[in-house]
Parts: sequence; C-alpha cells; structure tokens
Amino acid sequence: MLVSALLSPGGGPGALLAAVDTGEVVLVAAPGLLDELGEVLARDRFRAWVSVEQVEAYVDAIRHHAELVDDPDELSPVSRDPDDDYLIALARAAGVDALVSGDDDVTSLELDS
Repeated sequence: MLVSALLSPGGGPGALLAAVDTGEVVLVAAPGLLDELGEVLARDRFRAWVSVEQVEAYVDAIRHHAELVDDPDELSPVSRDPDDDYLIALARAAGVDALVSGDDDVTSLELDS
C-alpha cells in the first residue's frame, strides 16, 4: 500500500495516506517495515517515478506520521507467502483494526484476531 501510495497518490492508497495526514487513520509501522519500504523503493526500476532523494523523504515522512511499534518477536506461518507473515504478526502485535494490502496472499486470508 505504501509503495502504491507514493507512485499513484491519486488512487485509493494515496487517499488512505491522506487520511493518515489528517488524523482520520492511524498508520502503524515498525523499523523492519520502514527498512523494507526504503529498500524496495530504492530499486532502479522505480527511478522513472521517484528519485532516491524523494524515496528518503517519503520514508522519513512515513516514520514521522506513523505510530512506531517494535518489530514482532515471533512470526507464525499463516500466509502462502512467508514474507507476508511479518506483516500479519506486526498487525496482531500492534492490535490494529485493519491490515491494508493489495497482495492476494494477504487479502485472501481469513484470520482470527
């Protein structure tokens, strides 16, 4: 969602990020998530849309606006994609109301709290 919000600020993810800006929505993030966001957006394939400087400013803005929590200690295998288990564990540890994702491996899950 955070990658999409940067690349297409006029879309749904951008609107959600705007709701974070106004305080309507609380964004929860952790160091591992912010590191991954920076690493993904630093890839050469994104240079057509954003510069490295814009990526750094964006990740800093997310860090500033988000409620920062610790990375989850324990990752239970719950998704078809083990990399998504981090997000699910983070959401559970933070006690969020919703996990927003466009990833089918995440959105297809039916999870208990």
